[in-house]
Amino acid sequence: MTTKQKLLATGLAILLLGGICLLGLGKSTTTKQLKQIHIVIDGEQSHIDTTIKSDSDTLAELLLEQKEWNAVMENGAYGNFLTSLLGEAQDLQQGPWWLYSSSNNRICLEQGMCPALDQVLLEDGDAFHFQLTSDI
Repeated sequence: MTTKQKLLATGLAILLLGGICLLGLGKSTTTKQLKQIHIVIDGEQSHIDTTIKSDSDTLAELLLEQKEWNAVMENGAYGNFLTSLLGEAQDLQQGPWWLYSSSNNRICLEQGMCPALDQVLLEDGDAFHFQLTSDI
């Protein structure tokens, strides 16, 4: 192999490796972003008003991440629904019931109400109010 051919082969190898590296850099690596989520919980015997930093994707994940809140959910026909929070359980037949709402979550606003917990996608700055109530 002549010197000219060696240089040409080396140059092609460098270009090929460079192209492979650039393709690898173009791939998105999904890193979860921390979001600040404001939560108000009004139970019959408890009250919490806090802002949490979390990388959770859904409201269900966020609640389960807060171990001290003892969130209990059931998977129903429409997704996860809350049955107990802070040790205060709802009574599906007679109440009280856990209701939740948001004045700024995109999914809740688009649907006119908040859907199942695992369907509420979180965005930075979202605020939620959970209330155990017999008034519907």
